[in-house]
Amino acid sequence: MTNRTGLAGVLAAGLVLAGCATPADGPDRAVLAGAPSGDSDEAQIDPGPSGQATPVGGRPWDAGATEACAAELADGFTQVAQTTDPSGVTTFWTRGRRAWVVCDVAAGLEGAPVLIRSTPAARRGFGARTLALRTAPVAGGDERPDAVRLVAGGLLPWRVDELTYLFPDGVEQPARFVASDEDPDQVWWVVAHTPTAGGLADPATDPADLEPVTISIVGAAAEAFRLPWEDLQRSE
Repeated sequence: MTNRTGLAGVLAAGLVLAGCATPADGPDRAVLAGAPSGDSDEAQIDPGPSGQATPVGGRPWDAGATEACAAELADGFTQVAQTTDPSGVTTFWTRGRRAWVVCDVAAGLEGAPVLIRSTPAARRGFGARTLALRTAPVAGGDERPDAVRLVAGGLLPWRVDELTYLFPDGVEQPARFVASDEDPDQVWWVVAHTPTAGGLADPATDPADLEPVTISIVGAAAEAFRLPWEDLQRSE
């Protein structure tokens, strides 16, 4: 049914969010961004999920991360979810029906937390803008004094079972999913990666010298994006 050539490795370590739904419906067929037009009628990825369990955030929340993020946000934002990984804590905030912020606090962060804000594009689905990464310098210790933490995330526009980034350093990082405290149908995602070697760990690396990032998204259908590194950098 599908052609998995070149993408099997991208989907091998995905996560599953069982029974999760958001109000919008996803794409009705699989697509591969940048694929030749002649191939557009055939899915390039098998949309079946991997069947692995999905770790999600929950209480108790990290009070330090909550405080650090609240100090960076305008009045009126309410924290609705939080999730952790070995290198940091990600919190999710809403104001009203449309405004939201993903706030990431890395261990050893040198400076303010990373903020990813909602945009009109985020409500329309996935693309270079909504999948873009923020970069934050962190104190990496003697072995990686110039370490950086790469973060992408947001509110899912529709149900997603797996969302995976394959970075230029060969690391495949699956997203973590977490439902809002007040609305289980409001589900968030975050991908965080702290490279320890190679071009991604060196701030002096020319982005043009890095391999593209491959991002696979599997839900009711499947999408794949292969995007140049410079196209995935958030400026705010």
